Amino acid sequence: MSLTELLALTWAVGGGMLAPGLALVRWLRLGSSPLERLALALAFGRILLGLVTLAATSAGASALLLGWAPFAVALLALVIWRVPLATDRSGDGLRELGWMAPALGLGFLASALLVHATVGHNGLVDDAGRLIFFGQDTTFDPLSHMAATLQIIDTGLPMNLMHVAGTEFTNSYLPFAVRAGIRLLSGLSLLDLTFRFLPLLEVFGLSATAALLVRALGGSRIAATGAAVLSVSGSGAPFLLRVVGWIFGFEPAGLDSWTFFGPYVLPFNSITPALQTAFAAYLLLLRLQPGQTRIPAAAGLLVAALFELKLFLWATVFGALLVVTLFAAPTILRRGLRLTTGWACLLVLPSLVEKLYWAWRLSAEAGRQGFGVCVGCIPRYFAEGALGRDLLPFSSFDRFHNTALLHDPGLAATTIAATVGMFAIALGARLFALPDLWRRSKATGTRIEEGTRVALHRMVATAAGLGIAATCTLKNSPHHLNVTQFTWIASFGLWPFVALVLGRWVVERRWLAISLLLLLALLSTGRVLGPLGYGAKVMTVVSGDERDLLERLRVLSQPDDVVLEPSILLQRDVPSPVTWVSGRTVYLTGRSSTAALTREEARARVSRIAAVYTGSDRNAALTAITESGAEWVYAPVRAPLPFPAGEPLEVALQNAAGIVYRVGPERSP
Repeated sequence: MSLTELLALTWAVGGGMLAPGLALVRWLRLGSSPLERLALALAFGRILLGLVTLAATSAGASALLLGWAPFAVALLALVIWRVPLATDRSGDGLRELGWMAPALGLGFLASALLVHATVGHNGLVDDAGRLIFFGQDTTFDPLSHMAATLQIIDTGLPMNLMHVAGTEFTNSYLPFAVRAGIRLLSGLSLLDLTFRFLPLLEVFGLSATAALLVRALGGSRIAATGAAVLSVSGSGAPFLLRVVGWIFGFEPAGLDSWTFFGPYVLPFNSITPALQTAFAAYLLLLRLQPGQTRIPAAAGLLVAALFELKLFLWATVFGALLVVTLFAAPTILRRGLRLTTGWACLLVLPSLVEKLYWAWRLSAEAGRQGFGVCVGCIPRYFAEGALGRDLLPFSSFDRFHNTALLHDPGLAATTIAATVGMFAIALGARLFALPDLWRRSKATGTRIEEGTRVALHRMVATAAGLGIAATCTLKNSPHHLNVTQFTWIASFGLWPFVALVLGRWVVERRWLAISLLLLLALLSTGRVLGPLGYGAKVMTVVSGDERDLLERLRVLSQPDDVVLEPSILLQRDVPSPVTWVSGRTVYLTGRSSTAALTREEARARVSRIAAVYTGSDRNAALTAITESGAEWVYAPVRAPLPFPAGEPLEVALQNAAGIVYRVGPERSP
């Protein structure tokens, strides 16, 4: 990265995201220290930048976004001038920085190692000018996010799924909008933003906020450092499967799904900004005072924003907030928690209504996907996979009936055993936090400081419980493993409380217990950094000629144009470079994208693509192109058209990577 790019990036993040966040934090007098205010500013600034970017791009006024950073900096200067913080004393910030230095330093090193191992060495140009990408998840997800970011830049809302033409995009918008905003403000390459800078910023932001949360809970410096490292490095304990298998004489299967319960996904999944936002909300709840309105409103905004950051985390955190407010609020905090919950309900309504509308639309279109009740299905799936049987027994999800548990005691007993075993291995060292959470949750909380801590412990315990319960009782067709997100997202919130236990054990010199905790927490992380990180196989290679061809297609085409291309036949687990280089929608790419279609429609689309790229019948191919509605046909050198082009196909772009045809007005054979 050149000095110019670094300065532009600093301006985009500092002026476009942190400055407006700090202005809001300072105006509302939130946070009890400079570092705490910075963590809160990251959470609020992310929301503000995302909303402003969505508004500007949706209105076709992206150029106006260039004024956002100077406006935010000027606003921050005005707020600092008009709203002084009487609690600040000279030297407080330096003393806090010195106290937090071990946590911040080791947290940054752990974050940088995780990011570089998983995604940071992806998307780099080799000596031949090719882009190299390693690993399946660390390739597919970031490249898909780049495609969504380009669409926001081009059109804003509403969004379509760029991997499947004609399909609505129903996921959360804010993570992509933030990346689009930084891209528009800095001009930095989307590859660098997606694979390097933003992952490091978000992972380190999560690490630092976890350490600040532990400090706010009264933890020691060692506990804060433990939280900073474990929150981005701590994993489950799937390595225990090998031990159990050796004892009982079977060979467990190496299910990659176990990595969902560790740090593997942090650098490329929106769980990371969502968790940082949730930890920021917890920091605010720890500062609740009787009679306040500003902190409940601010905390409610952060909880509501989780809906547009990570729906699975919003469900568990908001559910826990609601349960604690209604049934377990300390007396001294009842009004404050009710206000927080009320604001969280009110502010989430626009997003909730919009998502419910799209859910209704999708259900009306043959019910392509959705949640259902499947008691114990996920634990049984993990048990079968761990025992070395069929690694993807998804058919069992469709065959199973919940009433079978009532009539088959053996199945019920197996389900209970599988559930206990699964969560013991998935949580690993996080199990050490549960006794302390339970003990502190039972306190009365008569004083305000004690009350806020009791309420927070009850929230975190309830969120984890709700996540585990959801994973045990739900299925999500057709991606049944999606419901494991409830558990691995909720369980990440336990790491600060594990660190509190670790800090107390260090004082008590319980070295054997400390060794066991660290062993369970870190031993499986080697798989993340090794076979799934630095040791991941090459997933795809994109030549410089192909990038040049598709960048020219971006200039030549319109944002809503559809491109027909053959990636679903060539490399089914990697999204087409058409989507993330040109920002144009393709007819179908990526095996997992077929989940957005009915089985019949998915088969029909693959058949049409095959007719164009593998069949010799020109009339059938032109009919397939007509039915696809594509304005462009891309024939890479690996899959040239097997028939003479001619009308209505006109060569629009061509180089050593392949040919891009424009589909003329006469598309019928």
